[in-house]
Amino acid sequence: MLTPVPVDLETTGRDVSTHVILEFAMLLVTPELEFVADFGSRVLHASEEQLAQMNDFVTNMHTGTGLVDLVRASTLTVEQLDLEVTQWLASHGHHAHDDPRDRTAIILGSSCRLDLNFIEAQMPLLTTVLHYRMLDISGTREALLMWQPEMVAPGPFVIQPDEHGVMPIAHRAASDIRWSLEEARGLRASVAHSALIPF
Repeated sequence: MLTPVPVDLETTGRDVSTHVILEFAMLLVTPELEFVADFGSRVLHASEEQLAQMNDFVTNMHTGTGLVDLVRASTLTVEQLDLEVTQWLASHGHHAHDDPRDRTAIILGSSCRLDLNFIEAQMPLLTTVLHYRMLDISGTREALLMWQPEMVAPGPFVIQPDEHGVMPIAHRAASDIRWSLEEARGLRASVAHSALIPF
């Protein structure tokens, strides 16, 4: 059975060929989205050249959250993180498999395709543990809004922008991952208390 692993990354940008991971957080939950374990968050070191690849928006965002200073102070490499998180998943019964269909950990997150792109490009060990499918919460929300809008009632699990249109996301991996998990729980509750979706 597949087990969801909520993941969130902070990066220097969106292009995996030129940008790098700055922060990584992971949880382990049951298929019913109940908490199992917390890997925690890790801040990776990046060179000044890598930090210079950030555009003004990303630079201001990561500077404002304090992440840039933490990145400069960190000595953790992506290779060390890759090994650590893979060993952590193995300690919870999720092991590497050559055949992606045999992998039991499935990434869960908001717009997690981008996170998975970075993992596949820069964390080869973790890639061999994660299933090729993913549980994209933002994609699920958009699908329900298109097909069953009455199912997605406003609630604390739905992240709403403030009066200025700004989403209340901290842009730090450990907090953002919990927003995604709470929204996943809310969407799951909406589906569980509704009729089957007719297709």
